[in-house]
Amino acid sequence: MRVNISAKNYHPSDHLKEMIDKKFSKLDKYFPEEAVTEIMVEKGKAGYKFEAMLQEKGTLFRSEVTAEDPYIALDIAVGKLSRQMSKFKSKLKAKFKPHKDMRFDILPDIAEGHKEEVKIIKEKTFDVEIMTPEDAVVQMELLQHDFYVFKDAATKELAIVYIREDKTYGIIRPKA
Repeated sequence: MRVNISAKNYHPSDHLKEMIDKKFSKLDKYFPEEAVTEIMVEKGKAGYKFEAMLQEKGTLFRSEVTAEDPYIALDIAVGKLSRQMSKFKSKLKAKFKPHKDMRFDILPDIAEGHKEEVKIIKEKTFDVEIMTPEDAVVQMELLQHDFYVFKDAATKELAIVYIREDKTYGIIRPKA
C-alpha cells in the first residue's frame, strides 16, 4: 500500500511520517500493493485534524479525527478504518469476490451484538433542477439541509453541494 501524506498549517515531523507508515502498514494485509491511502494532517484551533481516505476498487474507506496530539489522532483513525472494514466484512467479501487480491477473509469479525444491518427507512424522489452551484448553496441553506443535489447549469451533470465542518462549502462531481 502506498501512503501519500499532506499537511495544512503544519509540517509533520519525520517521526510522525514514520508512525503513519507503520500504522497503515498494518492494513496492508487486506489490500493489494497498488492500493493508495491519502492522509491529510491539519493543525487548527481544536487541535490536530487527521483525515485518512483509502480507496480500492470503487470502495472508499474514510476516517476523520480531531485530537490534541497528532499521534493520538493517528491511532484513533487507524482504529476507525479497521472497524469499518470489520463491520462491512461480509458485504466487502461479496463485492470483491472476483478480485483474488483482496484479502478480507483475514479481517476479524465484529464483536457479537455490534452487527448492524443497513436499513433504508425512507426514500425520496424529487425533480433535479438546473442551476449554478451558488444557487444550489442558497437552496440548501433555505431548506436547512447539509447537502443539495442539482444539475449544474454549466456542465449539465449531476452535482452535490454540501456544507463542511468549517462552515465553508464543497461540491461533489461525478468522475467522467
